[in-house]
Amino acid sequence: MQEFLTLICADCDIAAEAEAMEHYLSKQTIKSIQLLVKFMQDHTECYNIFLEYVMNQEEKEEE
Repeated sequence: MQEFLTLICADCDIAAEAEAMEHYLSKQTIKSIQLLVKFMQDHTECYNIFLEYVMNQEEKEEE
């Protein structure tokens, strides 16, 4: 879970969030998130596009 929160650039207490998520999400949802993390790790071009998207969204929110 911590990898996921890092992956999505979550600005939080990652350990606390990961612990909370593991108590409230089903095993299937956690497995799906793990697959998403693995996909992003294996396809860095997609991850870089996602990071650019996140930065653009944050800039729009600041306007």
